[in-house]
Amino acid sequence: MKNKKLIIYICLLGLLVIVSLFGGYVYKVDPNYQNLLEANMRPSMIHLMGTDIYGRDELARILDGSKISVLVSFSVVVINSVIGLLVGVISNKNSILKGVIEWVMSVFLSIPSLVLALIISGLFENGIILALVISGWCKYGRLISDLIRGEMHKDYMDSVRLSGHGYLYQVFMHVLPNIYKSIIAMMISDIGVVMMESASLSFLGLGIKIPQAEWGNMISESRSYFQLCPWLLICPLVVMLIYVWLFKMMGKELSE
Repeated sequence: MKNKKLIIYICLLGLLVIVSLFGGYVYKVDPNYQNLLEANMRPSMIHLMGTDIYGRDELARILDGSKISVLVSFSVVVINSVIGLLVGVISNKNSILKGVIEWVMSVFLSIPSLVLALIISGLFENGIILALVISGWCKYGRLISDLIRGEMHKDYMDSVRLSGHGYLYQVFMHVLPNIYKSIIAMMISDIGVVMMESASLSFLGLGIKIPQAEWGNMISESRSYFQLCPWLLICPLVVMLIYVWLFKMMGKELSE
């Protein structure tokens, strides 16, 4: 049953990601085209998710914003996992470096990730990926360090060491094949978290800037018009929540 659920999550997420990345090539409507004569139109067969106060097609903007959110979140998670792997390998090689790295990670982990991302975004314009990487790499470093350390102390690794293979060979040929599933599960779950953080930064005006469509700035723009055009807030919010929920559930299934 669990395998069936995992397959369903994979299929749904795969479909959503494909639609996000390539939907704009099928639904060929300019997300930034303004037509004030069609402003604030309700969802209809012409505009499936309505239009905003400038007459821009809401579906086209959600597709455009979804592509940005997917690319940003995937990029951040991949970069963080690579940094985490390097940190884990280095910290388990040298005891002195291990103490320094553990201290640095403890400092970063003591600061709420979104607060740290807000600070970095405020310092660097258009630095949303940098902000999310700096605020998120430490949890990967901590997890992968612990996984490598735990695996290195297992009995079978004694025979690997006695065979004369070096440390890097031990890690990449024997340790990683046994821990990669836990790393992938964390990456999948974290994609949804990064999407939420990215949208939060854009909502506050520190992430993806207007007029580029993104879930966060679309929700921020539509707040003032919720009573007049509720679909402008509901549509991007529901799409974002579906993505986050699916990534979270898929990560949960993988971890189990």
